[in-house]
Amino acid sequence: LRAVCSAPGSVQRRLLCRATLYPVNFLLTYCLMLKVYTAPEKASLTLWGWATVLQMGNGFYNTVTYALNSRYARGLLQGTSPKDKEMRVGISYDVMFERSPDVVSVARIGRA
Repeated sequence: LRAVCSAPGSVQRRLLCRATLYPVNFLLTYCLMLKVYTAPEKASLTLWGWATVLQMGNGFYNTVTYALNSRYARGLLQGTSPKDKEMRVGISYDVMFERSPDVVSVARIGRA
């Protein structure tokens, strides 16, 4: 949260647009079912069917939204190979280990 607050306005707008896609998915997939649940006597079989299909597709839509927001998918859509240097930044991490480990001796503590 602190990083978003200190980010420039253009970054904040982009992050806000990405974040609002999830509530939009929720509203699109659950509002029809809410209508069916609140007035079941007015709901036709077709309306029940569409409401059920949309509700069951919520996880799929969230997955698609997440995939489209990822850097990897954005690179694929732009025709950039994932092996390019720009795509590797942020995906892989170099971990450096020292060649010789530090050895610390611990004296044995006996019972008194």
